[in-house]
Amino acid sequence: RFMAKKRNSTDFFRHEDERRIILEWIGNMPFRSAKAVIAKTDEAVGGHYHNKKDEVFFLLSGRAKRVVVGDVEEFGVVAPKKWFAGKGVHHIFELEKGAILLTAATGAFDPEDEIKRVTE
Repeated sequence: RFMAKKRNSTDFFRHEDERRIILEWIGNMPFRSAKAVIAKTDEAVGGHYHNKKDEVFFLLSGRAKRVVVGDVEEFGVVAPKKWFAGKGVHHIFELEKGAILLTAATGAFDPEDEIKRVTE
């Protein structure tokens, strides 16, 4: 038996059967890089924005205590969940130990394009 369920937006789907769970995002972005963050402790990641690239974030597993993307702030977020942070959009993810956050970006890592906010 195969089930497909929409999750959180019209382009993010969860497919599940007795063998596996597949989290699928369907979009129209030219990704150049991807990375997975596996939280070994309760830890905040991000706290910056980019002028040269867009990013999509997928909380694949676990929980985030707090997530801020632009003007939207969420608490107690449970996977699976997706966010988009375009150029100039501040983002921070306060992950709980064991959480897995996947990021796909339109550009490779560039330390010159990681602009920290002065206040949080």
